[in-house]
Amino acid sequence: MAAAAPGETLVPSLARLLQDSGDLVLDGTSTLTLLTSTLQHLTQVFEQHLVSRNQNHGFIALPSHPADTSTILQAQFLFDILQKTLSLKLVHVPSCNLQSSVKIFPFKSLRRLELKSVPLHCLRGLRFVYSQLEALTCSKCVSTLEEIISACGGDLSSALPWLELQTVNFSYNSITVLDGSLQLLNALKVLDLSHNRIRDCEHYLTTLTELEYLNLAYNFLPKVPYLGLYSRTKLVTLILRNNELDSINGVEQLLNLQHLDVAYNLLLEHAQLAPLSMLHNMRKLHLEGNPLWFHQNHRSATIVHLSPRAASFSLLLDGELLTTSDLMHLPKSGQVIAQSIHSSTSEKTLLDRSALDSSCGADLSDSQSPGESGAARLPQRKSKGNVRVRWPSISEPSDTEHEYQALPSSAGMVLRHQKEMERMDAFRDHFGADWLQYKRQLEEHDWEGPVSSFCCPAKEVPGSLPGTDTPSESTTQEQERPSGLLRDTFLPLDSMREEEEEKEPQLEESLGESRQGEMDADELAAQEEEEKPEVDLCQPVLVSQIEGDGDPEPDWIFLRITAQHVIEVELKAARVVHKLELRSLQKVETSEMTWRRMDLERVFPVLTLHFGYIRKDRRKRRYVVLDDHPELCMQCVLRVLSPALEENRRLQGVEEGSMKLQCLKCKQEFAQPLAPWQQSPYPAEAEGGKGMETSAQPNQATNCTLDVRDFRSVDHRLRLYLDMEVFEENVEEFQCFLKVAMVKFGRFGEFPALLVASDLRIHMLEVTGEIRGQPADWLKKNDSHYLSDLCYLEMGLGHQSLRMEFENPKASYNLLIRNQSRCDQFLQCLTYLLQELPSKHRSRVTEICTVEMSPQHQLWPLLEKALCSVAVDCTSSRFFYLLAYLIQGASAFPVTLLSTFSTLLLLEENHQWQRVQPTPGAAGEREVPPESGVQLKEKQPISSISSVITYRFSPCDVKLMFYDEVLKVESTWHIHTECPELLAQLVEWIRGPWEEMFSIDLRKTVQEVPE
Repeated sequence: MAAAAPGETLVPSLARLLQDSGDLVLDGTSTLTLLTSTLQHLTQVFEQHLVSRNQNHGFIALPSHPADTSTILQAQFLFDILQKTLSLKLVHVPSCNLQSSVKIFPFKSLRRLELKSVPLHCLRGLRFVYSQLEALTCSKCVSTLEEIISACGGDLSSALPWLELQTVNFSYNSITVLDGSLQLLNALKVLDLSHNRIRDCEHYLTTLTELEYLNLAYNFLPKVPYLGLYSRTKLVTLILRNNELDSINGVEQLLNLQHLDVAYNLLLEHAQLAPLSMLHNMRKLHLEGNPLWFHQNHRSATIVHLSPRAASFSLLLDGELLTTSDLMHLPKSGQVIAQSIHSSTSEKTLLDRSALDSSCGADLSDSQSPGESGAARLPQRKSKGNVRVRWPSISEPSDTEHEYQALPSSAGMVLRHQKEMERMDAFRDHFGADWLQYKRQLEEHDWEGPVSSFCCPAKEVPGSLPGTDTPSESTTQEQERPSGLLRDTFLPLDSMREEEEEKEPQLEESLGESRQGEMDADELAAQEEEEKPEVDLCQPVLVSQIEGDGDPEPDWIFLRITAQHVIEVELKAARVVHKLELRSLQKVETSEMTWRRMDLERVFPVLTLHFGYIRKDRRKRRYVVLDDHPELCMQCVLRVLSPALEENRRLQGVEEGSMKLQCLKCKQEFAQPLAPWQQSPYPAEAEGGKGMETSAQPNQATNCTLDVRDFRSVDHRLRLYLDMEVFEENVEEFQCFLKVAMVKFGRFGEFPALLVASDLRIHMLEVTGEIRGQPADWLKKNDSHYLSDLCYLEMGLGHQSLRMEFENPKASYNLLIRNQSRCDQFLQCLTYLLQELPSKHRSRVTEICTVEMSPQHQLWPLLEKALCSVAVDCTSSRFFYLLAYLIQGASAFPVTLLSTFSTLLLLEENHQWQRVQPTPGAAGEREVPPESGVQLKEKQPISSISSVITYRFSPCDVKLMFYDEVLKVESTWHIHTECPELLAQLVEWIRGPWEEMFSIDLRKTVQEVPE
């Protein structure tokens, strides 16, 4: 990669590099990588010595006569190389401002272009090579497809088709929507749009007729994108991991799909995988990270829905090849696995459970239905003394002709051998070290019945031992069969039953792990109902469920409420339809609706329950109450649900970042939300102590949490630390705290601290590290002052800081709260503490002053002379004052933003402060002037603002975009505040004079989150 070097050495060094490795660049083996600053310098050299500025297209032949200087000769060599370069990568360093446009005119033979962090509006020359490009990669520079595909970046050309472009990689950008510019990519085969913010592809992908590879991973897609008729038959790879898919409906149309990745989505049930049965060419399938992936029988339940033809060609499921035991769970050749794509969720649940049930046992029924006739029956070796019994069947000949052809003979031998090995291992585990003496009985009672990969539920036969499986046939038929005919599960011999009666349950447990899967959904629900009976908290209520905005359903149900569940029960069969957990209840709403019942139209109460489930159909349940006394029933239901709802809200916490904590003293467990200042995205800047240290650890369970909105609510662990290490035992009691950036007179810079107030003292605790773990690891005790020693309080300019001074010992502090409402609230809290002091210990603070803009203020000289007289009259509306942070890269620097109606000033303000007692003959108190005063960092006229960017999910951030029309330079101020209200006032302050100057609306852009 050619780095930016000084202009005098750049051309020679790059020429030497290309003389050594130019062959690899010319044949396309290697990619030429340049910084934008390097290309800009080369362009200036070419335009100065070789090519005129208006000659920007077509291959240029350089003069053959010798050059006057070596610089021109090297420039000619470089220009010739660049004209023949096939692959180029341009990289822009975001911290470097572009002084001019980035031109790619010299690259006449370009086939592959990669742009990284290059501002597209500064790119020139793309319209001359776009028709020959074969691959285009853009990262961290694209917000809309139209600006690069239709407009060709800064060329702003008319939309024309990209004739040769086959590969497009727009990953790691900020694309939110697709647009019609995709129709210009007629020859596109590979499209990568991963790591963007796309929520819906709509119909824009249908125009891509040659698409073979599509990557939309790490977006916010709720459904599989819709493709055109031609691309459905050509698409080979579809990657949709890390989206919000709750179904894969639509993939069944991709007939030639070989690689499907839907990992880390919201797929809940295996029945939702039914479309996979139509993908006969599948080679790779990724489902990890979905809720269904955590099912204990995930692989077997998934294989049920795969195409048998695809599974027979070394299919990779979640990165692992299908084994021979996995192949036993393949669907039967005549079985219909795929249900309707738009079936209800309840039907999907039943199909999923039935699929799991069918994979857990052996089918020993007397006859088979046509859908079950495809089970693979493997040939078994004959044992001496065994009698083969021919089972009567009423099936058609066509049902059984293909049973022995379901699996190849080699696969049958492998499966039979594996079954024998498993049976022998279980026999050895059961009988221990003396298992060999029972080997003869094992061989005499070998299996005779056919082995099937699918089974039906087994029923207990009278007289059988507890825990022993028997075939699901009548007693008469069972007696007619020879005793040697056994199921896959090993049964102890009659001669050893009394001797081994205590060991049998262990053997049955080891060999019948899938016995729970042999029961259908109704039996499982009934058994669970019998094992765990729940007492109703109120009388069952007759209701009718409302789906969406439609009318109530005709099938009425009973609504039962127990201590743990809200249960929907069928009216006639008394079968449980749904069980909704009360611990997931989030909100309860009531309303009314007019409905005709029994030819009588009347108003009925409506109950709406909101749950915190992932499944959309379980998040919201609406019922119309149809009982004889619906109002009374509604009141009864609300009275029962209210305690559960309040408990859920208490446990859930105020915010998403809540975590579970335990008091080290009393062992009480509780939840606390993460404080907003802990979730700040900007790390500390350690240079000179100017940076404000923040912590962003929302997933650490050991973090200490502080609610900055409530000064009296403190983390339990921190409260214990204060009681044991800070407060005087049995004397002080905690009252309030403040997390703040503090400036102490005599100490350079600001530092993060906790100001903790008890009923006796104020303690200054410095935050020395990341706020996590034990408070003693990140807190340092600095100063402590009695409340009675507080002698002066003053509200800072703009109500964004608070000054306080103590005596005995004398110390002055400036609390940079940077939030008007928090500053006022904490002052009220502190004032209350001072008023509660005993009369003999009362503080000497008699009044609280407020700093106003005056000629004595250190910022006064920076204000324009035209505003001085207005400021003297205390009309503060003529200027805007804001304490904030300037974000540069990953660092945050404390700054002061001062604005008039025409100018924006970015300042570094020294907040050192100390009050000086008045001397005899002086007018009054005065302040010690700071040593360094105020330093002007940057100054911009409001007229230079080109746009303002705010963020929907980060209301404390704003970007002010400037453009200097004289110097042709762009610049950006990224401002972060502690108060979103002040930020909104700043934008409004700028908008007024700007729109008055230009008579148009100020361009304001709203994005999701800062980059």
